[in-house]
Amino acid sequence: DFRVASRKLKRRLDYHLQAWREASGNAEAKAILIGHSSGGLVARYYAEVLGGWADCHAVVTIGTAHRGIPSALNVLANGQKVALIDMSALFRSFTSMYQLLPIYKIVQFQDEYYRVAELDNIPNVDRARAQMALAFHREIENAAKRNLQNENYINHFSTIPFSGVGQSTMQSARLSGQKLTLSEDLPGVITSDYFRDGDGTVPLVSSIPLLPGIEGAQNSFNETHSFLPANKLVLEKLRDILHGIAGNHSGEHIR
Repeated sequence: DFRVASRKLKRRLDYHLQAWREASGNAEAKAILIGHSSGGLVARYYAEVLGGWADCHAVVTIGTAHRGIPSALNVLANGQKVALIDMSALFRSFTSMYQLLPIYKIVQFQDEYYRVAELDNIPNVDRARAQMALAFHREIENAAKRNLQNENYINHFSTIPFSGVGQSTMQSARLSGQKLTLSEDLPGVITSDYFRDGDGTVPLVSSIPLLPGIEGAQNSFNETHSFLPANKLVLEKLRDILHGIAGNHSGEHIR
Protein backbone atom coordinates (compact mmCIF):
# COMPACT_ATOMS: atom_id res chain seq x y z
CA ASP A 1 0.00 0.00 0.00
CA PHE A 2 1.50 3.34 -1.05
CA ARG A 3 -0.02 4.86 2.10
CA VAL A 4 2.32 2.71 4.20
CA ALA A 5 5.33 3.86 2.17
CA SER A 6 4.18 7.48 2.58
CA ARG A 7 3.99 7.14 6.37
CA LYS A 8 7.49 5.62 6.38
CA LEU A 9 8.67 8.56 4.26
CA LYS A 10 7.18 10.99 6.77
CA ARG A 11 8.94 9.33 9.70
CA ARG A 12 12.31 9.37 7.92
CA LEU A 13 11.95 12.90 6.64
CA ASP A 14 10.78 14.26 10.00
CA TYR A 15 13.90 12.77 11.57
CA HIS A 16 16.42 13.87 8.93
CA LEU A 17 14.93 17.31 8.42
CA GLN A 18 15.02 18.02 12.13
CA ALA A 19 18.65 16.93 12.24
CA TRP A 20 19.47 19.13 9.24
CA ARG A 21 17.74 22.14 10.81
CA GLU A 22 19.70 21.71 14.01
CA ALA A 23 23.01 21.21 12.17
CA SER A 24 22.46 24.20 9.87
CA GLY A 25 21.04 26.49 12.52
CA ASN A 26 18.09 27.22 10.26
CA ALA A 27 14.77 26.13 11.71
CA GLU A 28 13.00 26.96 8.45
CA ALA A 29 15.01 24.67 6.16
CA LYS A 30 12.86 22.49 3.89
CA ALA A 31 13.23 19.48 1.63
CA ILE A 32 12.64 18.86 -2.07
CA LEU A 33 11.27 15.43 -2.96
CA ILE A 34 12.03 13.81 -6.32
CA GLY A 35 10.06 10.65 -7.10
CA HIS A 36 10.31 8.40 -10.15
CA SER A 37 7.33 6.27 -11.18
CA SER A 38 5.32 5.11 -8.15
CA GLY A 39 7.74 7.02 -5.92
CA GLY A 40 5.95 10.14 -7.10
CA LEU A 41 2.64 8.79 -5.77
CA VAL A 42 4.27 8.11 -2.41
CA ALA A 43 5.68 11.64 -2.33
CA ARG A 44 2.38 13.24 -3.33
CA TYR A 45 0.39 11.33 -0.70
CA TYR A 46 2.93 12.43 1.89
CA ALA A 47 2.80 16.05 0.75
CA GLU A 48 -0.94 16.43 0.21
CA VAL A 49 -2.64 14.02 2.62
CA LEU A 50 -0.07 13.81 5.44
CA GLY A 51 0.64 17.55 5.34
CA GLY A 52 4.26 17.16 4.25
CA TRP A 53 3.99 20.16 1.91
CA ALA A 54 4.66 22.42 4.90
CA ASP A 55 8.16 20.89 5.16
CA CYS A 56 8.87 20.88 1.41
CA HIS A 57 9.59 23.44 -1.28
CA ALA A 58 8.46 21.08 -4.02
CA VAL A 59 7.59 17.57 -5.11
CA VAL A 60 9.06 16.65 -8.50
CA THR A 61 7.52 13.58 -10.13
CA ILE A 62 9.24 11.81 -13.03
CA GLY A 63 7.11 9.42 -15.08
CA THR A 64 4.59 9.07 -12.27
CA ALA A 65 1.21 7.49 -12.99
CA HIS A 66 -0.91 10.10 -11.24
CA ARG A 67 -4.00 8.60 -12.91
CA GLY A 68 -2.84 5.00 -13.21
CA ILE A 69 -1.50 2.79 -16.00
CA PRO A 70 -3.29 0.31 -18.31
CA SER A 71 -0.45 -2.19 -17.86
CA ALA A 72 -1.45 -2.65 -14.20
CA LEU A 73 -4.92 -3.64 -15.37
CA ASN A 74 -3.36 -6.07 -17.83
CA VAL A 75 -1.27 -7.70 -15.10
CA LEU A 76 -4.29 -8.16 -12.84
CA ALA A 77 -6.66 -9.35 -15.55
CA ASN A 78 -4.36 -11.43 -17.74
CA GLY A 79 -1.53 -12.33 -15.38
CA GLN A 80 2.22 -11.87 -15.59
CA LYS A 81 5.22 -14.15 -15.98
CA VAL A 82 8.76 -13.16 -15.01
CA ALA A 83 11.53 -15.35 -16.44
CA LEU A 84 8.91 -18.01 -17.24
CA ILE A 85 7.68 -18.01 -13.64
CA ASP A 86 3.99 -17.19 -13.19
CA MET A 87 3.89 -14.23 -10.78
CA SER A 88 0.19 -13.50 -11.28
CA ALA A 89 -1.02 -14.53 -7.82
CA LEU A 90 1.72 -12.52 -6.13
CA PHE A 91 1.05 -9.36 -8.14
CA ARG A 92 -2.70 -9.68 -7.57
CA SER A 93 -2.08 -9.71 -3.82
CA PHE A 94 -0.45 -6.25 -3.89
CA THR A 95 -2.60 -3.32 -2.81
CA SER A 96 -0.16 -1.11 -4.72
CA MET A 97 -0.93 -2.95 -7.98
CA TYR A 98 -4.56 -1.97 -7.57
CA GLN A 99 -3.51 1.59 -6.74
CA LEU A 100 -1.80 1.71 -10.12
CA LEU A 101 -5.07 0.99 -11.94
CA PRO A 102 -6.28 3.80 -14.22
CA ILE A 103 -8.77 6.06 -12.46
CA TYR A 104 -10.35 7.44 -15.63
CA LYS A 105 -12.72 5.66 -18.01
CA ILE A 106 -10.53 3.43 -20.17
CA VAL A 107 -12.35 0.09 -20.40
CA GLN A 108 -14.64 -0.22 -23.40
CA PHE A 109 -17.56 -2.54 -22.69
CA GLN A 110 -20.64 -2.73 -24.93
CA ASP A 111 -19.75 0.51 -26.73
CA GLU A 112 -19.34 2.53 -23.52
CA TYR A 113 -16.22 3.42 -21.52
CA TYR A 114 -15.99 2.70 -17.81
CA ARG A 115 -13.58 3.04 -14.92
CA VAL A 116 -12.14 -0.24 -13.69
CA ALA A 117 -13.88 0.36 -10.35
CA GLU A 118 -17.25 0.58 -12.14
CA LEU A 119 -17.22 -2.93 -13.60
CA ASP A 120 -17.88 -6.29 -11.95
CA ASN A 121 -16.92 -8.58 -14.80
CA ILE A 122 -13.24 -7.86 -15.49
CA PRO A 123 -11.48 -11.24 -15.09
CA ASN A 124 -9.34 -11.62 -11.94
CA VAL A 125 -10.04 -8.03 -10.80
CA ASP A 126 -11.73 -7.55 -7.43
CA ARG A 127 -14.07 -4.59 -7.88
CA ALA A 128 -14.10 -3.78 -4.15
CA ARG A 129 -10.31 -3.54 -4.12
CA ALA A 130 -10.41 -1.42 -7.28
CA GLN A 131 -12.85 0.94 -5.57
CA MET A 132 -10.57 1.21 -2.54
CA ALA A 133 -7.65 1.94 -4.85
CA LEU A 134 -9.65 4.69 -6.55
CA ALA A 135 -10.33 6.14 -3.09
CA PHE A 136 -6.55 6.40 -2.57
CA HIS A 137 -6.28 8.72 -5.57
CA ARG A 138 -9.34 10.70 -4.47
CA GLU A 139 -7.68 11.21 -1.08
CA ILE A 140 -4.78 12.94 -2.81
CA GLU A 141 -7.05 14.94 -5.10
CA ASN A 142 -9.36 16.13 -2.31
CA ALA A 143 -6.49 16.95 0.03
CA ALA A 144 -4.86 19.04 -2.71
CA LYS A 145 -8.10 20.97 -3.20
CA ARG A 146 -8.21 21.71 0.53
CA ASN A 147 -4.55 22.68 0.60
CA LEU A 148 -5.14 25.18 -2.21
CA GLN A 149 -7.18 27.21 0.26
CA ASN A 150 -3.96 27.84 2.22
CA GLU A 151 -1.89 30.82 1.06
CA ASN A 152 1.34 29.27 2.34
CA TYR A 153 0.69 26.22 0.18
CA ILE A 154 0.02 28.38 -2.88
CA ASN A 155 3.02 30.65 -2.36
CA HIS A 156 5.64 28.25 -1.03
CA PHE A 157 5.00 24.77 -2.42
CA SER A 158 5.01 23.38 -5.96
CA THR A 159 4.23 20.10 -7.70
CA ILE A 160 6.39 19.72 -10.81
CA PRO A 161 5.68 16.76 -13.15
CA PHE A 162 8.13 15.40 -15.73
CA SER A 163 6.60 13.32 -18.53
CA GLY A 164 7.97 10.90 -21.10
CA VAL A 165 6.54 11.17 -24.62
CA GLY A 166 7.05 9.81 -28.12
CA GLN A 167 6.82 6.14 -27.09
CA SER A 168 4.18 3.60 -28.07
CA THR A 169 2.03 3.32 -24.93
CA MET A 170 -1.06 1.32 -24.07
CA GLN A 171 -3.97 3.72 -23.59
CA SER A 172 -7.20 1.75 -23.26
CA ALA A 173 -8.73 -1.70 -22.92
CA ARG A 174 -11.66 -3.58 -24.44
CA LEU A 175 -13.67 -6.11 -22.48
CA SER A 176 -15.42 -8.77 -24.54
CA GLY A 177 -16.89 -11.66 -22.61
CA GLN A 178 -14.15 -12.81 -20.26
CA LYS A 179 -11.34 -11.43 -22.40
CA LEU A 180 -9.61 -8.10 -21.77
CA THR A 181 -7.45 -6.72 -24.58
CA LEU A 182 -5.24 -3.64 -24.33
CA SER A 183 -4.87 -1.11 -27.13
CA GLU A 184 -2.85 1.97 -28.03
CA ASP A 185 -6.09 3.68 -29.08
CA LEU A 186 -7.14 6.58 -26.88
CA PRO A 187 -10.27 5.90 -24.83
CA GLY A 188 -13.35 7.73 -25.99
CA VAL A 189 -13.24 10.11 -23.02
CA ILE A 190 -9.95 11.59 -24.29
CA THR A 191 -10.59 13.54 -27.46
CA SER A 192 -7.30 15.40 -27.89
CA ASP A 193 -4.58 13.85 -30.03
CA TYR A 194 -2.12 15.66 -27.74
CA PHE A 195 -2.34 12.66 -25.42
CA ARG A 196 -1.69 10.06 -28.13
CA ASP A 197 1.42 8.51 -26.53
CA GLY A 198 3.50 8.43 -23.34
CA ASP A 199 6.73 6.93 -22.03
CA GLY A 200 5.94 3.35 -23.00
CA THR A 201 4.45 2.61 -19.58
CA VAL A 202 2.70 5.75 -18.35
CA PRO A 203 0.28 7.44 -20.77
CA LEU A 204 0.93 11.17 -21.08
CA VAL A 205 -2.48 12.00 -19.66
CA SER A 206 -1.67 10.00 -16.54
CA SER A 207 1.70 11.68 -15.93
CA ILE A 208 -0.04 15.01 -15.26
CA PRO A 209 -1.44 15.43 -11.72
CA LEU A 210 -5.04 16.37 -11.08
CA LEU A 211 -4.19 19.88 -9.90
CA PRO A 212 -5.44 23.32 -10.98
CA GLY A 213 -2.73 25.14 -12.91
CA ILE A 214 -1.15 21.95 -14.24
CA GLU A 215 -2.98 21.50 -17.52
CA GLY A 216 -0.31 19.94 -19.76
CA ALA A 217 3.12 18.39 -19.89
CA GLN A 218 5.38 21.44 -19.58
CA ASN A 219 8.39 19.23 -18.85
CA SER A 220 8.12 16.50 -21.48
CA PHE A 221 10.97 14.47 -22.94
CA ASN A 222 11.23 11.92 -25.72
CA GLU A 223 12.29 9.05 -23.49
CA THR A 224 11.14 5.70 -22.12
CA HIS A 225 9.83 5.22 -18.61
CA SER A 226 12.82 3.40 -17.12
CA PHE A 227 15.41 5.78 -18.56
CA LEU A 228 13.70 9.10 -17.75
CA PRO A 229 15.71 9.61 -14.52
CA ALA A 230 18.98 9.09 -16.42
CA ASN A 231 18.12 11.24 -19.44
CA LYS A 232 20.63 14.09 -19.82
CA LEU A 233 17.98 16.64 -20.76
CA VAL A 234 15.83 15.59 -17.81
CA LEU A 235 18.76 16.03 -15.43
CA GLU A 236 19.65 19.43 -16.90
CA LYS A 237 16.06 20.64 -16.56
CA LEU A 238 15.90 19.27 -13.02
CA ARG A 239 19.13 21.07 -12.16
CA ASP A 240 17.70 24.35 -13.47
CA ILE A 241 14.54 23.88 -11.41
CA LEU A 242 16.53 23.15 -8.25
CA HIS A 243 18.75 26.17 -8.83
CA GLY A 244 15.63 28.28 -9.32
CA ILE A 245 14.15 27.08 -6.05
CA ALA A 246 17.46 27.72 -4.30
CA GLY A 247 17.55 31.22 -5.77
CA ASN A 248 14.06 31.97 -4.50
CA HIS A 249 15.05 30.79 -1.03
CA SER A 250 18.64 32.06 -0.90
CA GLY A 251 18.44 32.66 2.84
CA GLU A 252 17.73 29.02 3.51
CA HIS A 253 19.74 25.84 3.50
CA ILE A 254 18.22 23.36 1.04
CA ARG A 255 18.98 19.69 1.17
